[in-house]
Amino acid sequence: MRMYNLPLEKKLKKFEETCLRLVKNPIWRQHYQTLMRSILTSESLSEEELLKRAEHIKPLVRLRVADKGAEEEPDFQKYVRVGYGEPKKNDLLVWTKPLDIHSYSYLYSFDGDAVICNKNGTPLKTGLLIKVAEFTGYHSCGYYGILRPSVDEVLQQIPVDIDLNQYYAFELQFLSDDLNEIYDGILNRHISKVILYHLPQGLPEPIRQQPVLYKQK
Repeated sequence: MRMYNLPLEKKLKKFEETCLRLVKNPIWRQHYQTLMRSILTSESLSEEELLKRAEHIKPLVRLRVADKGAEEEPDFQKYVRVGYGEPKKNDLLVWTKPLDIHSYSYLYSFDGDAVICNKNGTPLKTGLLIKVAEFTGYHSCGYYGILRPSVDEVLQQIPVDIDLNQYYAFELQFLSDDLNEIYDGILNRHISKVILYHLPQGLPEPIRQQPVLYKQK
């Protein structure tokens, strides 16, 4: 279902005529109509505002060691995979190298080479993180079996009451590593919990200096 260049009302009408056609319960139809209107409205954010947000708000990735040895002292080389499901004690939040915030997923095929490290090879510290918001994220996908969340989706969906002149970081928490359990077939989107953190000390200098890449060829 490609609707990128259609006006909002035409996008909603197409959604109702395709994905929503099999939903007969009027309560659920109204729920999905309202939800899709909210998602599509967020996607109409101007490019100028999107890039401004991208300067101040950066993604974090939660890494996790294998279950064996999980209680040992943290060793960065053991953190070999993204931590899905509920956060665990020894999980590690890391900054990532920049990718195009629209065209590429910062989580898809994530590996250790994408982690921002100090000169000694240890991950750059996040600094103090103060949780300020938690909201549901909706992530488009071409195929439900491939999870490809992009940064711009999250930036667009940030609640309106957040002071966007401050510095923030966010992480996505997918409550299962079974993609069937986090996929909504009506919306054709994966569902996440977005945690938004305030950084009172600001972004670390290497992160603040990262370029914002957007729709690069």
